[in-house]
Amino acid sequence: MGLIRKYWLQLPIQRKTRSYAIALILIMVFVGFFNIYVVNDTVQLMGGMLNDLTRCENVYSAFDAEVSALNRMMRNQNADNRKTYEEACRHMKSSVNQLPFQYDEIGAERYARTWRIISAYAVYEEQRQSVLDADRGTIRTERIYTLIEMQGYLKQYMQELIQITVEENSVIYQQKVPLISRLPFLLIFFSVLAVAITVIFSRVLSKTVTAPVRRIAENARRITAGDFGGEDIQVENTDEIGDLVSAFNQMKQTMSENLELTEQIHRDEMERVEMEKQLETARLDLLQSQINPHFLFNTLNMISGMAELEQADITKRMTGSLAHIFRYNLHTTAQFVSLSQELSVIKDYMYLQHMRFGDRIRFVLKVEKDVDTSMVSVPAFMLQPLAENAVVHGLSGKENGGCLWLRVSHNLGCIEIVIEDDGIGIPIDILESMKLGEKHAPHADHTGIGMRNVYHRVTSLVAGGTMKVESWPGTGTKITISLPEME
Repeated sequence: MGLIRKYWLQLPIQRKTRSYAIALILIMVFVGFFNIYVVNDTVQLMGGMLNDLTRCENVYSAFDAEVSALNRMMRNQNADNRKTYEEACRHMKSSVNQLPFQYDEIGAERYARTWRIISAYAVYEEQRQSVLDADRGTIRTERIYTLIEMQGYLKQYMQELIQITVEENSVIYQQKVPLISRLPFLLIFFSVLAVAITVIFSRVLSKTVTAPVRRIAENARRITAGDFGGEDIQVENTDEIGDLVSAFNQMKQTMSENLELTEQIHRDEMERVEMEKQLETARLDLLQSQINPHFLFNTLNMISGMAELEQADITKRMTGSLAHIFRYNLHTTAQFVSLSQELSVIKDYMYLQHMRFGDRIRFVLKVEKDVDTSMVSVPAFMLQPLAENAVVHGLSGKENGGCLWLRVSHNLGCIEIVIEDDGIGIPIDILESMKLGEKHAPHADHTGIGMRNVYHRVTSLVAGGTMKVESWPGTGTKITISLPEME
């Protein structure tokens, strides 16, 4: 059974449909031939029985006609009577010759009685002719009586043959009656069998051909509606249906991947547009912040000069530090600067913050002796945004203020810069929203923007550069930057 199923599943559709059509034709031909055979057998049986009986009765009728014609001619031997007599004799002879006389067909008893009729009629013909040839007298009269006696015997023989024929045919009919009575049931049985076979073939053809095509159509409608989440179609066919299903599944997978790629491209495009908007905003802010820098520098220098004349050393240093920060931010265009420049800006920035907040904001810088900061190249604007985030979002919001530590050291062939504070820390949701390392991550606020910009400059501009952010709410934040040493 398994081999038949496997063979059927790998048959081409054309051969499947051809096999189905041939099966239907064979079933119809079988039922038709069975009906013809049954009807023909019944008709032959009844026809044979009726034909045998008719031949026997024909002999009896022909013999009566011959006897009547003989009597008329013996009374008056004119031409018409003789013609009628001769025709009656020929008809009788023909009827006798047509009697069934095959031993294997009619049986021993009918054969014996038929043979007796044929033999007796031959003797009767001789006696009849002798009566016609004899002259009138005693001899002819005796022959006539003998002829009449023979006629009686012949009629008796014929009646016996008719009776036995009827009896034998009746026996044969009785034997056939059960079969004939079952013929309608046999016809119904074979008709139901033919319908069952047809239904089975139809279901097999539907399961292996129609059902997979219907499933393909249903999946195609879902795909048209944009639903690619359905499972792949699974069939056992290895024919054209199997190839079609495999191609459909592959097409569905390809379309799903293309759709995901298209959606990703769309998202990237939307993010690019958003970034361009932000860039335009930043450019506008930059233009607004660059209002006549010469005027700003000249004003700061003038304030510094006035402070020097008034001997206000603190004011002079503060204006100098602020001018240094502005000059660094506005005039630095290189991607890399020395670490000493970055540290100088941090010192000026933290000095200003110390002067603003007093002892609430403390700054500790520690550079190991084996680190020559003037020979270490780092991305520009790397430390100041981190220090600003620490002060603005970590330390200034703390009631007692806090301390910012900046440590520079060697670690396994890398320059390691650690910026740590004991401020209020970064809330977990904001830290999660930064998602450092993910391209075009959504940003929560200025804190995320500053850290993310530094992260991207460190990881993209320095091969092997890393940046790690650790924060504990209520305890502080620690940022570790590792930069392979570059010449």
